[in-house]
Amino acid sequence: MSLRGSIKHKYVRVGFASELQKICLIVSLQQPIYLSRNFPYERARRIADEASLMDRYFDYGLCHKLYLENSKQIFTPLFTGLLEVAEATAKSPNPFKFSVAATGLFIEQVVKEDAFLLSVIKKLLGLGALEFVATTYHNSLSSLYSGGLDEFEEQVREDANIVNKMFAVQPKVIANTKLLFNDKIARSAEAMGFTAMFVDGVRGLNAESPSFTYTSSAAPGLRLLVRDSKASMALISGAVEEVEKLKNGDGLGVIYLDVDEVGKRDKTYFKLIAGTLHEQGFSFVTPAEYVADTTPAGSLSVPEPLTIATEESGGNVNRFLANPMQRISYDRVSALKPFIKEVGDERVKVLWRILQQLDNFVCMGDQLPPAYHRIFSSPAETFAVYNTILVDFEGKVTTIVQRMRKARIPAAPKPGIPPTGYRTPAQMLDRGSPASPPGPAPNPYDKKAFSF
Repeated sequence: MSLRGSIKHKYVRVGFASELQKICLIVSLQQPIYLSRNFPYERARRIADEASLMDRYFDYGLCHKLYLENSKQIFTPLFTGLLEVAEATAKSPNPFKFSVAATGLFIEQVVKEDAFLLSVIKKLLGLGALEFVATTYHNSLSSLYSGGLDEFEEQVREDANIVNKMFAVQPKVIANTKLLFNDKIARSAEAMGFTAMFVDGVRGLNAESPSFTYTSSAAPGLRLLVRDSKASMALISGAVEEVEKLKNGDGLGVIYLDVDEVGKRDKTYFKLIAGTLHEQGFSFVTPAEYVADTTPAGSLSVPEPLTIATEESGGNVNRFLANPMQRISYDRVSALKPFIKEVGDERVKVLWRILQQLDNFVCMGDQLPPAYHRIFSSPAETFAVYNTILVDFEGKVTTIVQRMRKARIPAAPKPGIPPTGYRTPAQMLDRGSPASPPGPAPNPYDKKAFSF
């Protein structure tokens, strides 16, 4: 049976809500900041024009264009379609509810570019039909970095903060980038105070059934919500046969839809998914609600160095780091972590984090998910542009670190020469800038920012 078949939406009540099998629908949303394809060729001219590093490294004209395109073809159909189902079932004993894991960069661009979509999201929150789930702000692989997970935790907290700032809600559950998970990540999520985490029911997890919740062996206070990969992928492909099979379970059915994999769809597609689930007699719950009302069926463990990911990603990180271009780029950008920390400048950190986006590595691979835009002619060109930008950024960061370390070395004072004033790391790369104390970090979209 195809999702595009003749399925009518009656939103009828099937039994009492307490008797229905619970289902949790979560949608993962992200919108990247795109690299400037012209950086290797226009570097000298942009420096002469005193363009900021943000303007040199990233193409904001393209970001604007592709966000509007994705909003029209993916984001707006998604939210308006689900809003119609939520409004139609709002007064029923079984109202429709779903969850969203949205990156901070996605939320930034919604706020900046899309007042209509922002209003739709707020309507869903007002109906009680939407729960936000935390994720990494920059859709990054920071949970895989060697050493501690402080960078991962900072990005997750930053994402939770922008959700709280824009929508006045505090996420209680976390879904990592592409559902990356192992015991180390579980301990980190528990330490941040999250009550539950989404994981994919791939082979490496060894979950008996995705119909139950579990605890993490490494973090007993963290509940694990296991995605039903087969049913989720069936809905992504447009089939609904797996929906009926979910009713054979005794617990929770977790449907996780990644918009990268869903691709361009009209509003009817999302209405049909929600309407079909409702007609099949499922009781909709948010992750936080389900965790509060259930008892775990057992514990699960993914010991390091193993890491699992979504089924669409192959169940591990190979899709992102399989070829030499991806591995070299990942190793180099992650190796900057201690130097970025030493610099301690928020503007430098913002640049580094945008370079961490998973999209950069995916575009160096041979296959792109349906929602991705092929802005480069080949994976090799993606690598060439990324490498050129990264080399430039590495040079600037190492110059800052070198000068900061040199400034900390005590030197014999010269008579008659007053001590130099305070200079920020950014000013160290601009000899003509007057000395001044550091100010607040600027908006990443500020064209005048990052002029060092």
